[in-house]
Amino acid sequence: MEKFNHFNIQQIALFFTLIILVSCTKDNPDFDPQIRTGELVHGVYIVESTPITTKFRIDIGEKAIFYPSGSLGGINVSKNGVIELQNPFVGILWVEVERNGNTQRTNLPIYVAQNEKLAKDVINSMVNYQNQSLVFIARHADASIGQDAFDPEKEDWWKSCDPGQARQIDDAGVLQARRIGQGIKALNIPVRQGISSEFCRAYQTLEMMDLPIEISKKAALNLHLESVENPLDVPEIWPEVKAMIEEQEISNEILVVVSHCNLFDRNPFNEQIGWSSLQGDGFLMAKNSNGSLDFIGPVPNFLWTAFPNMPNL
Repeated sequence: MEKFNHFNIQQIALFFTLIILVSCTKDNPDFDPQIRTGELVHGVYIVESTPITTKFRIDIGEKAIFYPSGSLGGINVSKNGVIELQNPFVGILWVEVERNGNTQRTNLPIYVAQNEKLAKDVINSMVNYQNQSLVFIARHADASIGQDAFDPEKEDWWKSCDPGQARQIDDAGVLQARRIGQGIKALNIPVRQGISSEFCRAYQTLEMMDLPIEISKKAALNLHLESVENPLDVPEIWPEVKAMIEEQEISNEILVVVSHCNLFDRNPFNEQIGWSSLQGDGFLMAKNSNGSLDFIGPVPNFLWTAFPNMPNL
């Protein structure tokens, strides 16, 4: 008798579950309990990318209708918020949202991230910057003009802004640098200091951010091509750079540091950064009260585009 009653209870539970699923499917033809959802974090919808096809449903916690963004580059999205990307993708997508029957649409940035948790940590830290000391470490912006001399007989060639001596940032690099500056301004994060390597392209990257900062140059951040014959022999610089940053006095603000690929390819957070750092990309750290540094997460250059266009900033 007990087994029979238990079996009936299971049947009843299954029956009501099926009714709910059928009802949801009827009201929402895009409803599929197996489609992933992300999370809305301070106005940015974050979802994790997958290796082949990324399919997800936008769930912002309230009734909404979704449309392709007309002003910021449209992506196919159903009115119920389902997006399917056929190829591996990491980046920012834009949709327009009508919330709770309000016919006024607002832009919603969707961050398809390699690591959802780290992406959330970065957004939370940037928006809740108060009472934090943040450090943004970037690789210099795109620099395809000219080439490095690699000539020990040319004194301080790496410091030159002459493309005949060293590579300089190009138009794409200028846009990348401005993107960072506009993002920091949109977030209203206080910033007083910028530190670059002695290479002109690193200094120019900071200049083009157009931030109210005092820029200093540190040889510790150099690519060190000036001191080795083989570019593959560049030394690991993270321990020295870490010590230099820990000595900086920062409080309730963000320090911007610009260096080179060797700082990214050879540091303790390389696997957490999770991508081969492109020019203009970076990562975020927090400086603790005792001066030590904690890794927060990667900040690809495209992420900065989300902040100036967010309606709540």
